[in-house]
Amino acid sequence: MGSAKLSGAPAPDRGRVIARLGPEGAPLFVATSGLHGNEREGVEALERIAKQLEPMAERLRRRVLFLRGNLSALLARQRFVDTDLNRHFEVERIDALLSGVGPTCSEDVELLAVIREIRHELDVAPGKAFLLDLHSTSAAGPPFCLAADTLANRRIAAGLPLPLILGMEEGIDGTLLSWFAEQGYDHMGVEGGRIGDPHATVHCEAAAWLMLERNGALLARDVPRLEEHRAVLAAASTGGPDIVAVLYRHPVAATDEFRMVAGFTSFDRVARGQLLAHDVRGDLLCPFDGRVLLPLYQGQGTDGYFIGREAGRFARLASSVARRLFGRRALALLPGIALEGERALRVALHDATGWRLAVCRFLGFWRQRPNGPNLILSRRPQ
Repeated sequence: MGSAKLSGAPAPDRGRVIARLGPEGAPLFVATSGLHGNEREGVEALERIAKQLEPMAERLRRRVLFLRGNLSALLARQRFVDTDLNRHFEVERIDALLSGVGPTCSEDVELLAVIREIRHELDVAPGKAFLLDLHSTSAAGPPFCLAADTLANRRIAAGLPLPLILGMEEGIDGTLLSWFAEQGYDHMGVEGGRIGDPHATVHCEAAAWLMLERNGALLARDVPRLEEHRAVLAAASTGGPDIVAVLYRHPVAATDEFRMVAGFTSFDRVARGQLLAHDVRGDLLCPFDGRVLLPLYQGQGTDGYFIGREAGRFARLASSVARRLFGRRALALLPGIALEGERALRVALHDATGWRLAVCRFLGFWRQRPNGPNLILSRRPQ
């Protein structure tokens, strides 16, 4: 990547940090918002919380850093300027920018600023850290949380009375959550609700307070209206599924002329063969019975929709127990599966059948990439 003139308004130097509070050297709690500039609900939620935290900063037991993400896009009130910042956090790009390679787009500048703020705090307090990333959606629907499928993240998610989405984080490259996960840290993403809906701000605020308590930044007695926040989220997700495992993502390119059929909301039940959207190639039909997530109803975006299936509480418990009792080496005993490096498996493409992939996902191996005649399955650091 060579140096190039940035398009769009330059990112201002001020305004990135919403709050930097708590004891230096303590474990780090990071909350980010506005990685997409048209999603202002998380920003407003963190601004509200920061005002309440400042006079009680001496009660914080963790170092707290609240950040605005894409400042240029927030000023323009659009998802991004040149490219999606939350698909831009790739290790090679980050290493290049940190080593002095010049930015080539507006989002390079934003990425570098966000990474520097987080890495500065991690350098001061190496060890335990947690990231909360707040978002809102272009479609209506209840709030939900998502994270890489690790046992630690599952325990953290139990502190939020929201549906938990597994497999989505691993299926999208270049997100801030993915970068943080690859450093070996715990994390959680929260989709608060529809863009422009005041309830989405309330949901983001409630989730952030609950995560501050769950991760030890505040004692329960120090969280204002703790049970009220819990009740708000529980009411917003009443009747929703406990866990949804994402099994399909429909990618979208700018030249596809993607158009989602009107009326879908997140968690709507969909049937195999049902018409979901249109693009230049024709009708897009649902590949299997399940639930639709994050249907795209905005001009910018690279994810048309996700399809997942419900996983009950028993399946979640059984999966957690199996991970404690059986390491990944147990999977190598199955026909057609071999170990690959420290956190991966190799499956011949002709052996990548439904049951083998299901067993691998059961133990956390969600990420897939083709490699010649094989499929490489990997999972986040556990």
